[in-house]
Amino acid sequence: MHHRHKTASAASAAVALLALGAVTSGVVATTPAGGATARRAGIGCHRPLNILLTNDDGYAADGINAVYQALVGEGEHVKVVAPATNQTGQGGALAYGGTLTVTQPVAGDPNVYAVSGSPSDSVALALGVLYPNGGPDLVISGANAGTNLSRTINHSGTVGAAVTAMDLGVPAIAVSSAHPAEFDPHWDGTGSMNYSGTGTLLRRIVRTLQRTADGCRKLMPGRLGLNVNYPAGTFKGTRVTTLGTREPIPTTYTPTGAGQYKVGYSLDPLYAATDDQQGRTTIDYRLVARGFASITPLDGSLGVQPPGHATMAFVDRLVARLNRTER
Repeated sequence: MHHRHKTASAASAAVALLALGAVTSGVVATTPAGGATARRAGIGCHRPLNILLTNDDGYAADGINAVYQALVGEGEHVKVVAPATNQTGQGGALAYGGTLTVTQPVAGDPNVYAVSGSPSDSVALALGVLYPNGGPDLVISGANAGTNLSRTINHSGTVGAAVTAMDLGVPAIAVSSAHPAEFDPHWDGTGSMNYSGTGTLLRRIVRTLQRTADGCRKLMPGRLGLNVNYPAGTFKGTRVTTLGTREPIPTTYTPTGAGQYKVGYSLDPLYAATDDQQGRTTIDYRLVARGFASITPLDGSLGVQPPGHATMAFVDRLVARLNRTER
């Protein structure tokens, strides 16, 4: 399991919990007689998406392969371009010199590429080399082994890869799957990441984006990204969330000798969130602790830039639709 992962930058402001009754205006018009007319021209994407899939755990990791199979099973056109080895915690690290080696390590599958670099290297190289006539419709990074929540995303290779795509003008989704040990101080050693549930939610997000898009090349508003985290326990639904100001998985340093320290991490903030199930909150890790999947809008900026009304309205509508289909 990989807990100390994640980088990237994201601005976030207080967001009210979604209104479950929200709908998209303008999708279906009504005639004076009260009948529904045809959909507005240009709404929706009615072809398979071209998706670039990456991660920070490496191309052979279980999470990315579960997502790959889920998306291909839906008929999407997917290219996997991911690190050759585990790059957990590399954030948005990007090579500005040297040589990157690219291989096709999976016999019989020409759509899988392994890159001797970081997650951001993988995305930047793919967009510059494999898509010479225009980028993919969407970049997905994950599913990561373990959560990427609140301040942890500043160190996350999973989120860093998504932000690199956003910086280059391609909408992106970072997706992570919680490990049961993250939120349970009495974990008995059984169970693992729920990649099946994570893949199901991701498929539904992608389908919803396709149905509501302003064409296949505009699945989301400009330079918007989503950070998705799926719970380890019983799935209770999906919520629009915000980033907390606290590092939910702080690192620890224990002296082991002269000038030497063993690096570890603490899950105490996540355990505390599990113990506190009361009150209203929009903080991502607190809602994941309660069994909800979190969807946090990202813009990749380190500056203080509260999300605009149009951005939050888009995310609210997306999550409202997801919750309606979960019933």
